[in-house]
Amino acid sequence: WDYVGTWAPDGSAYYFMASEDGRLGWQLYRRESATGAISEVIAGDDLSLPNWSRDGTTMALSVRQTVNQLWVMEQFR
Repeated sequence: WDYVGTWAPDGSAYYFMASEDGRLGWQLYRRESATGAISEVIAGDDLSLPNWSRDGTTMALSVRQTVNQLWVMEQFR
């Protein structure tokens, strides 16, 4: 499922979810458009793909680790 994802509003990165062998739950990754570098953003039992504000400065996603949470990150890069 690592092809399911969404682009950052400015096109600088592609965010996607994957479940790696030997790890429980899902991980959210970021792939940089310019370099192709991939880094893990967060891991949890259940994640949503990120959604951005209209101006592209705030990102929100739901995360379930022990409890359900809504994460809102301003100026996320």
